Amino acid sequence: MQENTIDWIKHHFKQVEAIFFDFDNTLVDENYSVKNRWDVILAKYQNITNNNKLRETFFKIYKDKGQDYKYHVDDALDCLNISKKYKKSIIDEFLCQTSTDESVYPYAEEVLEVLSNMHLKLAMFTNGLKKNQEHRIKISGISDFFKYIQYGDTYKLKPDLNSFMMVSKELNLSNKRKFIMIGDSYNDDFLGAKRCGAECILINSEIKNNFSSPVYSSLKELYEDLKQI
Repeated sequence: MQENTIDWIKHHFKQVEAIFFDFDNTLVDENYSVKNRWDVILAKYQNITNNNKLRETFFKIYKDKGQDYKYHVDDALDCLNISKKYKKSIIDEFLCQTSTDESVYPYAEEVLEVLSNMHLKLAMFTNGLKKNQEHRIKISGISDFFKYIQYGDTYKLKPDLNSFMMVSKELNLSNKRKFIMIGDSYNDDFLGAKRCGAECILINSEIKNNFSSPVYSSLKELYEDLKQI
């Protein structure tokens, strides 16, 4: 952005009543949670299949292909000549696996504390399903900062304009556009907020485009700017 980020924050934070936060990859490391849950299931199936290379092979594929690849299990089973009859139960048990730990990003709590002290209403706005996210948000230790939490299956998904308007309504904002979205996704968070006529700060982002609003590579950078106001 062209103008100083601190000047932008000073100006825009005075104009709003609330801050909406994304959860995964904004406040917590989603990949950490996903890998921990896979680890539990794969340890179990190493014993069932009597193949102690299952975890190692799966996570090599996971590293090479990335989290969004859909065939980690297929490839691992094929590589080790393990019967595909285990595929469905492995995936089903992973989807039902409860998170036991969350990796909250450094300075997440500090940022939330600063914004709370500015008397801004804080909301969590995630596209994740309530049955998965509710427990994860609770064990992350940051749930008490939020006045309202909206999940992907409790209303429409980001970037739908009406989904943002619902959060504003639940927070009882005097103007439904008096918020700033903080998230990592250009498509869901940035474009969604812009459709409402609101602003968005992208966090944990390497996007280099010249946006009119701040883009931070970490919460620490945002915290350093917030401290100055």
